[in-house]
Amino acid sequence: MSDEDNNSMGPVMVRSWREDATPEIQAVADRPEIKEAAINALQQKHHENKLHQFTEAERLEQLSNWKVTQYAEEQTAYGVNYFMKVSIGHNLFIHIRVQRQEDDDTYNFYSLHETIKDDVATYIFPEVFTDDGCLIMFSSQVSSFSVVLEIEDAVTEVELDCIVYDGVQLKSQLLNAMILNGESMFNHLNEYANSRTKTLKMDIHHRVSSYRKILLQNRQRSSSTKNIMGVCLELYLDVMSNPFNMNEWIHLSLGRSIMYTIKSQCYSSSTSTKNLRKKEHSNINQKVVHYLGSPPRNIPSRTMMLKTFSNDLLNYFNHAYFTPPPYKDQTEALTQAIAALSIRRKIFKFNLILCVTDKSHNFYIGSAIEFENKIEAFFLDTNVFMILTGNPFNGILNKVIQLLNRLREKQLILQWQNNKMMPYQTKSVLTHLYFNLKTHKIGIPVRRTENTIGAPTTNISDFLDEIIRPIFDRKCGPTSIIDGVYLLKELYKYTKKGLF
Repeated sequence: MSDEDNNSMGPVMVRSWREDATPEIQAVADRPEIKEAAINALQQKHHENKLHQFTEAERLEQLSNWKVTQYAEEQTAYGVNYFMKVSIGHNLFIHIRVQRQEDDDTYNFYSLHETIKDDVATYIFPEVFTDDGCLIMFSSQVSSFSVVLEIEDAVTEVELDCIVYDGVQLKSQLLNAMILNGESMFNHLNEYANSRTKTLKMDIHHRVSSYRKILLQNRQRSSSTKNIMGVCLELYLDVMSNPFNMNEWIHLSLGRSIMYTIKSQCYSSSTSTKNLRKKEHSNINQKVVHYLGSPPRNIPSRTMMLKTFSNDLLNYFNHAYFTPPPYKDQTEALTQAIAALSIRRKIFKFNLILCVTDKSHNFYIGSAIEFENKIEAFFLDTNVFMILTGNPFNGILNKVIQLLNRLREKQLILQWQNNKMMPYQTKSVLTHLYFNLKTHKIGIPVRRTENTIGAPTTNISDFLDEIIRPIFDRKCGPTSIIDGVYLLKELYKYTKKGLF
């Protein structure tokens, strides 16, 4: 087990490695992405372990007292590791690890050093240490992981068995001896045993999580992992150098599947949050009322049951939107917002483009100038499309409205048909082209796609499809192939008829 003076995850004080902090090291530690990340990690870790309940004032005080006193440097195959002892005020220190990639001037906060004090994980150290010296590298043997787990399981099983056995034996002794308040004393001891059991389980769960992180870190550094192809979508970077740090790169690698921790943080005003809450409530409530009111249920929309459901749903949304989120979620949401803002600024600064690829639908980052050149080359090669010098949208929209009104005046269509085919003036957009990059082909050419979903004629097409589709299905149903199972059934019928 780790303790204050001997921890396999480091740091450990050894005289031969220690160096006093230099102005260059202090400048590295004062970088906002390192300083803020370390303090936020410290706040989050101690919030989870409930060892300290830091306030915002204490957090600001820790930031103001931030000063590196000692450091150690380690050269590795992938860059340089800096192990720093940082003062945060009140004679308290934290040990952090900062990583700099090879041939790169960017520094990334990597981790806090953890120790076990009084059976509780902590990340804060006093001034006094045993043995003089400096920081040692974070180290762990991957092969010891399974052995540690086996030992922990065996120790826990023995302790739990002893607790259960001693409890039963103690209860019988107390009852047999007719001790005053023996039953009450046993209940208190039983509560203590249950509490101790939960503590052991939580401690093991915490250590298993720590060992898992160590395994993942060692696997990422291993040379054998370079020959393994991942199954997750990967970000495609088509520039000479990577301008993004580690947190931004992870944020981009999630692609379009990212789910932000607190979506309501995207809405700055209370009016936006109120409108969003009403919209979600109305959408869900209308779907439930429509489903229960349709055959064979036929429940009236004004019944007390549906009114109660609507009120309960609205109360749930009010509680969900107005209840303050946990500190962990607030910190994570702030980190995500900072990463997204930094990504936007770097894309604008370096004149880059962020778009979705053609097949894999992951993100592509490349030069905006090169992307424009590929589009111009596409127009020259195809010679089919032309670039409009003006915006003809208003003319197209007015022409569609005039034609529908003329058909209505001549009584060639009914009023409800005219209303159904009438375009949405606030939602309609001009039909246009957009391009996706084919990263799976040599040269990464572009693939054109026509966006017609918001065209002024979309409602007319949808209305005609509703009328013509049943006729088409009725006439062409016997020769249409719906899916693979339907194809096999039709082939079986042809085989039975002897047509093959």
